[in-house]
Amino acid sequence: MRTVLFLFVSLFISSMYAQIDNFNEILTNQNEPGNLQLVDNFLYVLDDESVNLRRFNLNEFPLTEEVVYTLPTPSDPNIDNVLNDFLVVGNTIYLTDEEFDVSQDMGLGSTIFSLEINDNTSTITEIIDTGAGAFISSLEIIDNMIYFTADRDIDDSYYLFSKDLSNLSATEVMVASTNGEEINDMATDGSLLYLANRDTGEVHYYDPTSPSSTLNNLSFNESINFIHSLEVQNNRIYIASGNSIESGEISTNSTIDLFTNLENNFYEDQNNGQTFSSNFKGVTVGEDGVGYASLTNNGIIGQSQFFLNSECTGTSSDFEEAITSLKSPRFIEQLNSNELIVFNDNGVSRVNITTEAETIIYNKSTDEFITQILVEGQEVFFSSIFGFEDSNGDFTFDFGQISKIDLADDSNIEIYSSSDQFIYDLVKSGTDLFFAHEPSDSNNTDVSFVDKIDLANDSFVELNVDYNFFLESIYLLNDTFYIAEDTNLYSAPVTDLTDVTLLSNDTNFVSNISIDNNFIYYTQENSLKRTPVNFSDFRDDSEFIAFNATYSDTEEDGSVFCSSIDSFTIIDDIIYATLEMNDLVISIPNEVVTLNNNIFTNSTSNDVFLTSTSDILTVHNSETITTVDIYDLNGKLLISTGTNNSSIDITTLNTGIYIVIINNNTNLKFIKE
Repeated sequence: MRTVLFLFVSLFISSMYAQIDNFNEILTNQNEPGNLQLVDNFLYVLDDESVNLRRFNLNEFPLTEEVVYTLPTPSDPNIDNVLNDFLVVGNTIYLTDEEFDVSQDMGLGSTIFSLEINDNTSTITEIIDTGAGAFISSLEIIDNMIYFTADRDIDDSYYLFSKDLSNLSATEVMVASTNGEEINDMATDGSLLYLANRDTGEVHYYDPTSPSSTLNNLSFNESINFIHSLEVQNNRIYIASGNSIESGEISTNSTIDLFTNLENNFYEDQNNGQTFSSNFKGVTVGEDGVGYASLTNNGIIGQSQFFLNSECTGTSSDFEEAITSLKSPRFIEQLNSNELIVFNDNGVSRVNITTEAETIIYNKSTDEFITQILVEGQEVFFSSIFGFEDSNGDFTFDFGQISKIDLADDSNIEIYSSSDQFIYDLVKSGTDLFFAHEPSDSNNTDVSFVDKIDLANDSFVELNVDYNFFLESIYLLNDTFYIAEDTNLYSAPVTDLTDVTLLSNDTNFVSNISIDNNFIYYTQENSLKRTPVNFSDFRDDSEFIAFNATYSDTEEDGSVFCSSIDSFTIIDDIIYATLEMNDLVISIPNEVVTLNNNIFTNSTSNDVFLTSTSDILTVHNSETITTVDIYDLNGKLLISTGTNNSSIDITTLNTGIYIVIINNNTNLKFIKE
């Protein structure tokens, strides 16, 4: 049994890969994407130098695009128009339009107008016109009141205005002054307005129900530089600031601890191979914690799982700290029922699960990055890449290598080396060791090759197998290869790896494939899941082992640290896993789940079962029911009930599969039909 994981090597390999962890590109080669908004699984993007508003249907792959609005080209070549901000509310889109006279180097004013979209027709209504000498930078709506920030040339200061949308003939009202500070974006939680100061990195808040016109400041545990945009979701504030996106739980009376959700040190432009630092321009986050961000100067929009506060507690899964003595464990493999082989900062180690005793069996060199380990009996195979970091912080590749450790005599031998192959995955069949790799000098990450080593004589065998996609993970079961890429899962016979069969095209960033007891285990974004090997529908047949698989750890500076599962291995009924950027190995119960008509139930909990109609879910339990919580498959709590409530109204739930947690310790699943 083994686990497969591609190592996204730190921040050093900037000449080969995007240096943003947990950031999956969904759109490339966009024209200066900026502000974003997520509405009903449509992603709205203000791009093309703030001229076009586009939207992308996230339900379809590849993503389908529609241009919602394009600024008309001015008849006067000296006049420039740009869209500074937009807001989508139902079928209505509100946009700000700034007009500028290039020849006079003078602003001609701004307008806010609404675009009503119905049945392929649109109605444009002007709401605000500042006239010359002022321009609008941002807007938000609370309770049918539109709020906008505008500066005035007359005193070079920014003000917050409001206007009642039910009375467009009324004059807008100035409700607060920013004391000269430039405001470039706003967000709201439905009750308070949050205003970002681009230059000072401050975030103000304003209470529309308060008689005071004062803007108050939020307090953060760290300074923020150059805010591009704000987002507020589930009582968390998200800040796109320079090369990072930070978030924290909102508090107006205490300091907000910020977490770095995304950080971009280097990014490679795949069109010209140049590596550069890039800033996040826009950010938007859905209720499920999935967010989207735009990189301002290289036309990329990506998806990431942002951490909600509840996801940082680990309460959604029965996590336990199994091993705490290791330094940054990354890859993990089973050696026997009580020992693990783990790659960490010390190298490759043999670790006793009970005593946590660590025996280092391989000390890696300072210029070496181990990309995969594989345990077969008393042999440990691992792949490495070697190189060095130059003065610009770029990683220069020297060569890739595969080595073998024989635990019987602790010998270590090199069995393969190549100066032009980046090796990142290993699987073994008999005396054949297959490995996945990329050309080290290729700027095209959408290509992967598979070759093998004949271990009988340690000879390289070129298979001439290449795929026009990047392999996230491979696994070998009997004579079948399972091959995962971003959104597809394939299989191929080991005798002919080119004979690829598409198993599912709806896998959505599946990685770290492992197969145990006729189940395919895998990680997907921040969750650990499994599906039967003989699944009929990959997504619908999948179930969560640890949904929203995160962990909370307090670092030396007192901040909370969230991380997702990096690698895992299964020993009997326990899953051992490493956590990304963390010093823990955790354990998770691996309960066997079976399907009984329309009810999923734990085979170890026969005294608890469910029955359901279209309206009522009934919990049958011999013990007193204290709590019943119902989650969707994204780990979002939908229904929570109290003591002695065994019949739950489920009329509000849509058709689909749901997770039920009873008394905080029994997990079951049911299908609402």
